[in-house]
Amino acid sequence: MSVTLGYRHDVSGVHDSGIWSPGITYVTPLSRKAAIGVFASADIVERGYARTYYSVSAAQSAASGLPVYAAHGGLKNWTLGAIASYSLTGDLLHGIKIVGGGTYGRIEGDIARSPLVAIAGARDQWLGTLGLAYTF
Repeated sequence: MSVTLGYRHDVSGVHDSGIWSPGITYVTPLSRKAAIGVFASADIVERGYARTYYSVSAAQSAASGLPVYAAHGGLKNWTLGAIASYSLTGDLLHGIKIVGGGTYGRIEGDIARSPLVAIAGARDQWLGTLGLAYTF
């Protein structure tokens, strides 16, 4: 099990703000060949990030047809996910594995009210993956 808290800050000067990312992960082996994990995370954005990526200016409104909107910081999204691994050769520590996972995320708060999400996008975000891995 791990609990994390990350912070990323803009170093290029585009939005001159940061993103806080708390998370929790739990992974456990089920046998010598199989393991599963579950995780949850969130992104909490500062005002500069929200304004840069989710606000709609008057000029942007005229070009896109979306309403003018001024975004503020706060909870941007949360995500829940799961991953599973099964060893096809060897065990969890060595060999070829099949790996699959999926996440569900939801955009929240002020960011969800942005026309970029509410009109042109979607609050619900899904992601799935399936692949092969090799551990040596």
